[in-house]
Amino acid sequence: MESHQAQFSHDGLLITLQRQKDDIPKPFIFKWTPKGDFFNPSELSLFRVVEKTGSDDIRVKEEIQFSDQDNHKEPKPITVRQWADDHVFELGPDKSISFKVNFPDSWRQALVPGERYELFWRGATGIALWDWGNLDEYMGRTLEVKEAAKRIYLRCSSDSGNDQMSDGPGVLMRFTAIGENVNLQRDSGASMFTSPDMDLAITRKSVSSAPMLSLSLEIVDGPGKLRRDNNGALTMEFRCKVLYHGVGSANPATASPITFHCNIFRDELSYRLDYHRRDEDEKWKPCGYRSICLGFADWPDAEVNISQNTDFVSLRPGEIWTTPIGLDDEVWEFPNDLQPGDVFRFVFKGATVEWWDWGSKDQAHTQTVVTVESIAFGSVVNPADNGGRPLIVIPPSNQVEFDFAG
Repeated sequence: MESHQAQFSHDGLLITLQRQKDDIPKPFIFKWTPKGDFFNPSELSLFRVVEKTGSDDIRVKEEIQFSDQDNHKEPKPITVRQWADDHVFELGPDKSISFKVNFPDSWRQALVPGERYELFWRGATGIALWDWGNLDEYMGRTLEVKEAAKRIYLRCSSDSGNDQMSDGPGVLMRFTAIGENVNLQRDSGASMFTSPDMDLAITRKSVSSAPMLSLSLEIVDGPGKLRRDNNGALTMEFRCKVLYHGVGSANPATASPITFHCNIFRDELSYRLDYHRRDEDEKWKPCGYRSICLGFADWPDAEVNISQNTDFVSLRPGEIWTTPIGLDDEVWEFPNDLQPGDVFRFVFKGATVEWWDWGSKDQAHTQTVVTVESIAFGSVVNPADNGGRPLIVIPPSNQVEFDFAG
């Protein structure tokens, strides 16, 4: 039912799952995690290539062993929730989904800069948690474990851009390990694994022709602790940075600029705040949103020229747009018994950009007009389908941890 392809991109390992053509005109949902399912030592092997010189040059491959070898556990039923980090995804007919991911820490620590390596993926254990339907229909329901005969098994596809499947034993990828601060140069046809600080980036419904955006969070200059201001209110400031990577695995230099609606990045509902008590309970608990009303408006939806509106942003590949996002107790419900040393983590949950287009505001969109809801962080309602362009799905950001100073 699905094909599997993995390749090295300019900033990480890109894994694409492509649903094969079938006669079933409905989507299905499934649970799959790159670091848990792809980087499984029982299915994926890492070899170091050793050149032994002498009378005859010999290339020897030494397999690197990991402590979690063959630690596969049978999956258990799960409840489908709205958070992207549950790793439950939806895939429609003839659609694909991509994951950009770095090596897990244990794999990364085994790499020596300058050495050459091979990854050999021999095929995956069947996907046991899946069912027909979409995420909205399944929200709050239990996804049951399928019996072995009904599981989805992945096969390798060609990386030549066609739909051919491989019935061979797996796929082999070669790369050279490099240091963090090296001027990247491809050589000998080997792919370069280049981004040691890349966090897991996932997309639920995006396709390879859509622009790729990611978001990172950082604490605004200061002590990095949650504090009370002079009025006793809890406040903390973060910096939200949105990076335009380009399109798929193509060279970023060939990608066009884009303009997009940035309302989701300023909306607190796009973020999640968790906490736990240090040295007492390591289980993270969610901080909910307060029931606040920003006012009622009976104004009609407004037509706006995006070139003159600050809620629309233009980026070229490699550029970053930055905006502040605040954390305070007017929006968030902090624990009533808050104590100094309580640990919090803040994360962008992931969201879909409901409107975007090719080209920049100052050139292609000087006369572009769209209709926007007249509410805080309102969405574009006309055009309703984004002109038929593919979805941009922003994956979850890095998780920023901090504590309460008292």
